[in-house]
Amino acid sequence: MSLERAKVLQLEYQEKGRHGKCYMILDFRGIRTEPIPPIPPFPAFFQGARTRVPFREEAERFGRLEIRGEQDVVLRVLQLLEPRLKRLATIVVAGEPNSVLPKVWWAIGEVARRFDTQVFATTHSLECIVAAHRAFSKSERYDFRLHRLERVNGTIRAVTYDQETLEAACEAGLEVR
Repeated sequence: MSLERAKVLQLEYQEKGRHGKCYMILDFRGIRTEPIPPIPPFPAFFQGARTRVPFREEAERFGRLEIRGEQDVVLRVLQLLEPRLKRLATIVVAGEPNSVLPKVWWAIGEVARRFDTQVFATTHSLECIVAAHRAFSKSERYDFRLHRLERVNGTIRAVTYDQETLEAACEAGLEVR
């Protein structure tokens, strides 16, 4: 038996006059919900900040919006951040979503080498990091480094990933953001 305390998240719901509470419990037995909440009246999913969602799954979700004709909802929300945005699309080839990011990173690498300069970019996007790694892996010289900042005992330290370390982390599905 573990001496560790359980962590409990209370969820409250209210819908069409029904209301109630349920609890998500994390303890030595795993994760469970008690009592089981009712099925929501609309499709929903939870994506935690540290949860890695496969690109295919994200593309399928967006594709379902497209099929239902609801992709403009996402577009309108994103236009609040970038009013010039005109369209969103997901391209799936051979069952895998296709992203333009590797081409962008390849171009950034080529220009930086040509002008003998360094590029510093920040992102929270795992897709962006993986695309940069893949693009630089295909170039003659792998001159990409990922520096991940993490808090340790109240101080910030940088963890540097070289090509081999980043490749292993990507293959193992480790969090590198």
